[in-house]
Amino acid sequence: MGKLNMHELAFGITSNNGAFGPARNPYDPARIPGGSSGGSGAAVAARMAPVAMGTDTGGSVRVPAALCGVAGFRPTTGRYSQAGIVPISSTRDTAGPLARSVEDLALFDGVIARGARRFAGHAPQGGPDRCPARAFYENLHPETSHVAEAALTALGEAGAVLVEADMPDVPKLDGAAGFPVALFETVVELNRYLSESGLPLDLASLAAAVASPDVAGLLQGVLTPEGAIPEPVYREALTQTRPALQAAYAGYFATNDVVAAIFPTTPLPASLIGEGRNGRAERRTGADLPHLHPQYRSVQPCRHSRRHPAGRALLRRSADRHGARRSGRERPRLAGLERGRGSGAARHPGPAFRGTPELTIRRQS
Repeated sequence: MGKLNMHELAFGITSNNGAFGPARNPYDPARIPGGSSGGSGAAVAARMAPVAMGTDTGGSVRVPAALCGVAGFRPTTGRYSQAGIVPISSTRDTAGPLARSVEDLALFDGVIARGARRFAGHAPQGGPDRCPARAFYENLHPETSHVAEAALTALGEAGAVLVEADMPDVPKLDGAAGFPVALFETVVELNRYLSESGLPLDLASLAAAVASPDVAGLLQGVLTPEGAIPEPVYREALTQTRPALQAAYAGYFATNDVVAAIFPTTPLPASLIGEGRNGRAERRTGADLPHLHPQYRSVQPCRHSRRHPAGRALLRRSADRHGARRSGRERPRLAGLERGRGSGAARHPGPAFRGTPELTIRRQS
């Protein structure tokens, strides 16, 4: 797709764009499609195209995939070229595709990843396979909880071995490493991008022209002495806290000897457009419940929660550059392709409206 709506400047997860109007969820136009790549998720869900590109710094491919009932893939940073993409955080930014199925994502990835190692599917086979992370099953919306449990049951029936475990250090480390890195780099890299593009404005001028109140507030805030991320805080987050977070993930996979963690992509189904603050749509057990978990890699569509889609997120185990699992076992099994290569991963049912003709990707023989 050539041009689609999104959350303004990719700073949000609702795609309620103050400049162009809200992107809408094809399953319920009164609800958000997720963001920031909400137009991409909506276009694929509405069968306008078999695949669309988005960008992902903190969930901007995975959240629309979940809320629009399609598959999304956040690759490792550097797998795809960032040429032509407006930067937010070079540490975290990546392009990422959304498609009707994981099989289509694999086909598309094989085209745009060029010489990178291609990922392949696998069928569940012996040994621990997927590990539900306890922390991400707490405080879920009842509909999301129902869909999540049904997905675990289906995986078990398909042959996956599920091992329950937790990531006790991850939420705290992620909070300390996430926004300090992204927001500090935003100021530096957007100013550099505007300067190198020859545009007659800097970040302060851009922030003043932003039409979406949530984005304007965030950008204007980080440009004040009170709201700016101090460089020592950024350096500590980048060089100490982030490596500790990566080590916590590595320890989780090594200790439990699994290839992937599985959990609901978002604690909530799609909220109504304009409901609540950006990314926080509901209060449960006395606290604001965010729309997303920050720790996930790829998203698969699950069965509808009533009539609204829900997604399951799969965070894969790291592999070395030769493709061997760190435990020395067989080549890495990509979480999300459990039906196996070329076996026709199931596609999510489309919205109940008369739209464009069915469009699909086909593997060339």
